[in-house]
Amino acid sequence: MSDSCNKRSLRNHTSEIRHLDASRAAQLVKLFARPAVVTHGGLAYDPDDPIADATKGCLTLEPAAAYETPCTAAIGCYQTHLYLHELLRLPLSVARELAQHRGHLYLDKLVKITDSVAAVLAEHRGGGLSLNNVRSLSVAAAKALGRHNGELSLNRLNGLPFEQALGLAQHTNELHLWGVRELSSKAAAALSHHQGNLTIDGLGRLSGVAASHLARHKGKLHLHSIGGLSDAVAEAFGHRKGLLCISQLKKLTPFQAQLLSCHRGALWSSTTTRPYGWDNTRVLSHYASATTSASQGFSRWCSTQARYN
Repeated sequence: MSDSCNKRSLRNHTSEIRHLDASRAAQLVKLFARPAVVTHGGLAYDPDDPIADATKGCLTLEPAAAYETPCTAAIGCYQTHLYLHELLRLPLSVARELAQHRGHLYLDKLVKITDSVAAVLAEHRGGGLSLNNVRSLSVAAAKALGRHNGELSLNRLNGLPFEQALGLAQHTNELHLWGVRELSSKAAAALSHHQGNLTIDGLGRLSGVAASHLARHKGKLHLHSIGGLSDAVAEAFGHRKGLLCISQLKKLTPFQAQLLSCHRGALWSSTTTRPYGWDNTRVLSHYASATTSASQGFSRWCSTQARYN
């Protein structure tokens, strides 16, 4: 692979890699490394470089990997995207090399990872980590990944037991759990301590107790698939302070709208922009008018967000 590859062919090439050894993984990391170098005119940035251009100028202040040529003028690295969507296996030696990448790392073919690999990936810095085909995690792996300092995407997890939720709750950046379809009250209580933005897109329903725990979550809370609320859930979310997205909510009674109107922070749902009843609009109108700009911007995000890639 040459540095002259265009943006499409370069991404296609890495996205088709099915097997890697440690040496080749190290070469890929070097190929995608883009130190942010200070020059007299500011930071050096080459828009004609397809790898750098894909970063849109986003930086990480994490230093380059140790084997890179030292550069005293570098203040960090551009957050390049390393797509390895077809990589079937991740030996520990390969994981150690890929963890040196300073940018976003996509490993969306892996069905499982060992505890030792999870511990190595947890040391990855400078960008997000996408493991969108991993179906389950051990307690040790969840605790390790909870230490990762970038955005973390685990969108194919089949379930989230309490101990695993407790481990992932230590994470302090955006956490995507789109595949989780059921959430116990204990797991919800654990996730309430998560410090970043949280997306659980697969939940069709939620108990009042679980909702009361999630309502205490301090970051932005995205529960896109919930189609209806019980009175207990509406009351729990009514006590929430902070952004709440329930974008697929299809039905809301006047009483539930009354309960939700106590919510403080940006709220977006289909009923706030396409109300099913005049009473709902009246009850929520004082709230919606105060958050119109935030809701409009966020609704656009909700309607287009279907990825981590």
